[in-house]
Amino acid sequence: MDRWLKVLHKDADNPEPELSQWATAKNLGIPGFEYTRREEFYGQIYAKRFEGTPRAGYAEIQKLLSGKEPSFGYSILAHILAKKQHKAVITTNFDNLVADALFLYSQTGPIQCIHESLAPFITTQLDRPLVVKVHRDLLLHPHSSNVDIDKLHDDWRAPLTDLLRHCTPIFIGYGGNDGSLMGLLNDLPPGGLIASIGVYGEPMPPMIK
Repeated sequence: MDRWLKVLHKDADNPEPELSQWATAKNLGIPGFEYTRREEFYGQIYAKRFEGTPRAGYAEIQKLLSGKEPSFGYSILAHILAKKQHKAVITTNFDNLVADALFLYSQTGPIQCIHESLAPFITTQLDRPLVVKVHRDLLLHPHSSNVDIDKLHDDWRAPLTDLLRHCTPIFIGYGGNDGSLMGLLNDLPPGGLIASIGVYGEPMPPMIK
């Protein structure tokens, strides 16, 4: 994210010398922005950096994620998904690390719903792991700008609501800064759908991020 802020800083007229001093809500045109909380404004920063050049944004995301391999944490997650009753991953990430880990460490191919058009394939009757990417896959015009991530596509809503009715989610590394997945969670009827939630702050791969 800082790399995008640095480009905006460099392109600004008469910028202050320090990025942390220049990156303000006024200079960026992002209401409520604070440099110390910049991760919360991912969508707005992305939209500013690649305004009018969406293809450049897709190329940047692909470049950043190219060549990445699953870490140790993913091997544990892969074992859980392949061998235990916990079969579903809902993520806002674009990468293929969960699927790669499943192939590498458990020789198991997951069902991958990587675009809203594949939402009908989400099921609660899982005999193999399920990976749902609510912001699309790396190669399918991933959703990064605030316009795209502020609201969940309607095609996801019914299948994910049904999935959450049958499964208790565990949140790993999810900040809740998007309006899409977080909006769905906030809209769930009180009581019954989510029995309990475990929140973990360790830098592990997200079950939901």
